[in-house]
Amino acid sequence: MYSLLILGIVSFFCSLILTPLCRNAFRRLGMVDRPDGQRKLHQNPIPRMGGVPIVAAYLAAYGLLLLSPLKAGDLIARNLHQVLALLPAAALIFAVGLADDLFGLRPWQKLVGQVGASLLAYWA
Repeated sequence: MYSLLILGIVSFFCSLILTPLCRNAFRRLGMVDRPDGQRKLHQNPIPRMGGVPIVAAYLAAYGLLLLSPLKAGDLIARNLHQVLALLPAAALIFAVGLADDLFGLRPWQKLVGQVGASLLAYWA
């Protein structure tokens, strides 16, 4: 029980710290979504690639859990092969989102990537 609470707290604080850092970095690098008056109705340019700090926080939280002496860390370590089997599916979902942010994928392209990731997860 405490392991899940600690996992949630660590993930929350990692996201809380990484999100503004990434937002500012992406603004400096010009990786923003600009309003176009039709589909994109926001007032100011907003940074893209919000999945980067979320994935980093996820990996940091699970890494810390693996290194901790808590029971959940031991449980994950014993079943690491199952976690690693799902990693390609998670990586594909992240890659599709990142590609969409960088290049603007069409809906059918995103759907193909997401269906592919679901098939990888099912196969795992």
